Amino acid sequence: DEIAVEATGNTRLFHDAVVEKVARVVVVNPGQFKVISQSVKKHTMKTRFENVWDAIEETPALAENMKLRSELMLALKKHIRAEGLSQSQAAKKFGVTQPRISDLMRGRIDLFAIDTLVNMLTTAGLRVKLRIAKAA
Repeated sequence: DEIAVEATGNTRLFHDAVVEKVARVVVVNPGQFKVISQSVKKHTMKTRFENVWDAIEETPALAENMKLRSELMLALKKHIRAEGLSQSQAAKKFGVTQPRISDLMRGRIDLFAIDTLVNMLTTAGLRVKLRIAKAA
């Protein structure tokens, strides 16, 4: 099996978690997705996953947890960049340390709980909306 991972701040984490479970991990930039989707169709894959978390986590519950955390982290990173905040300014605004913001910006998802991320988003003046759907 082969998996393609988009080049983001979480790429190393995804790669390290997936590399032992699949035959090949390909890191790509977003512009390459069309090329990949065409080439992947040429290969027969035994297992298809909706996203990388489904591929690397041991249970559906863990995968859902990671999906939520990654979405929350991406929203925070986007907000910090859009506001033009330095890591020190963001830390002061969120009531955390600068190294904590550095971990956030580097995609250290394993260091953040959902409640911590929700609290940070609320402090940033953002609302979190939750949508629940039946599993496929």
